[in-house]
Order: sequence, then C-alpha cells, then structure tokens
Amino acid sequence: ISCFLKRNPRIASVVGRKIEAARAEGATQEQIREFLQLYERLRVELGIQAEDTWNMDETGKAL
Repeated sequence: ISCFLKRNPRIASVVGRKIEAARAEGATQEQIREFLQLYERLRVELGIQAEDTWNMDETGKAL
C-alpha cells in the first residue's frame, strides 16, 4: 500500500478514531427505534424511494 500511496500523493490514508464511550453508549434501543420510525414516516411522506437512500458517515463518505 505504501508504494501505491507514494505514486498517488492526492490519496491519503486516514486512521480511524474511537467513538467516545458516552456517545457510543448514549443511544438506547428505544431511541434508535423511535428514530427509525420517524425516518421511515418522513421517507414515505416525502416520497423518497428506499433504493434512493444512501449510507454516509459524518464526513459524507459512503460506507
């Protein structure tokens, strides 16, 4: 990989960072369930097809 990165200086390797314990443990199953129900209701109300839904992280990169 290091040779590839040397040949392609515009590409950078990024080291992942750990999620803070409070953030990781802060969401309960009930909160997640409520969020997903709200999301699904809004998706249907706005006419967004399920196949038009994309998974992104905080940086906007597709997962």
